[in-house]
Amino acid sequence: MSKFIDLTGKRFGFLTVIKLSDKKENKDSHLKWDCVCDCGNEKSIIGRSLITGATKSCGCYFKKCIIENNKKNNTTHNMCKTPLYQKWGKMKNRCSCPNNPSYKHYGGKGICVCERWQTFENFYDDMFDSYVEGLSIERIDNNLGYCKENCKWIPFCEQPRNTSQNIIIELNGIQYILADLSRKYNIPYSALRTRLLRGWTVEDAISIPLQIHNKKE
Repeated sequence: MSKFIDLTGKRFGFLTVIKLSDKKENKDSHLKWDCVCDCGNEKSIIGRSLITGATKSCGCYFKKCIIENNKKNNTTHNMCKTPLYQKWGKMKNRCSCPNNPSYKHYGGKGICVCERWQTFENFYDDMFDSYVEGLSIERIDNNLGYCKENCKWIPFCEQPRNTSQNIIIELNGIQYILADLSRKYNIPYSALRTRLLRGWTVEDAISIPLQIHNKKE
């Protein structure tokens, strides 16, 4: 298990950590920390996002940059190079472009982007207020398409939970989603998946340290 690191009082970008948050979806979720931004806004942020630098503000800095950039260039949104615009583009692409490697899991299964979100400005209006740097868009109901009512922002590391490609693993009589097993035993998702695909037992895959396996190779 990973060692607990107390982030109270530490500063990350424009954010200062106040205390450990009680906002946690379930016992295996990543720890969240209540933070205050330099703008005065308070927000609960996942600890990993703070430590890695994925989240540096409550979202105000991102908004400020966009507003200033729009004024400077006198454009409607001028966001083509921003992470938010890129997420919108990738979302549409995997639902509508057969050449996209992920199309078979989205557009190929009838998952589509709603008519309103065909225009970036509408997507921006619906989703920007809840957006924080480093998050990924997630469908709440995996059988429905992309629209405001069925989407939320989550840390990218949690996205494997809600997918039809989930791998179910049984350990000691209990069934786990592979992503949950990865977090529970602190083994990187990709490494754990690779070990199991290579025929490792579940017990060996979660217990043998990565460095020992690498030395063997």
